[in-house]
Amino acid sequence: MMRALLLLVCALIVSGSPVFGQNPTQVFSHKETGINFPAKLGHLELEGVKKYDNKALGVSVRYAGPHLLKADVYVYHMGLRGIPNGIESTIITNHFSQVVEEVKNMEETGRYVSVVSVSRGVTSVGAHPNLWPTLYECFTYQQKVGTSEPRKSYLLLTGYKGHFVKIRFTYLLRQEAEGEALRTEFLKDFGAYLR
Repeated sequence: MMRALLLLVCALIVSGSPVFGQNPTQVFSHKETGINFPAKLGHLELEGVKKYDNKALGVSVRYAGPHLLKADVYVYHMGLRGIPNGIESTIITNHFSQVVEEVKNMEETGRYVSVVSVSRGVTSVGAHPNLWPTLYECFTYQQKVGTSEPRKSYLLLTGYKGHFVKIRFTYLLRQEAEGEALRTEFLKDFGAYLR
């Protein structure tokens, strides 16, 4: 059961294309964690919110920008209790390793081409004094379907109030300078909502 939930969450995360059904002009609040999602984070605009029928899968919130740029934020618990804050627990590090492997395996399943991990480590979301530690891995790849231009994508994970908070931030590689600036701004602004 846990493996099936993990695979479903990973598929949703790597797909980057959930179906959204909420009015994008409304601010969304995740009741269990108290995270508020404003209409705009940085220069990205809220595109929609998806609440999954299976409560263990939580919600996904998409923000979009120019040049196919998107930031998907997932808040879920997979039925686990006691997910600790931050990145120091084995629950977080194990889950992060599993999700990273799922991204890498997208090449084997035929969804991605030329998946390359370019960096991995620890970073912070937010700005001083509201910095929140996150694990991250950055990839370059091409999609098999749709626009096949090379992309750069960051996968970030942290624990927050009994939930996993995962961010997938993706942009076209040819727009790297703009994409990096928008990513930095987005993560700085989002960190203000993790208190």
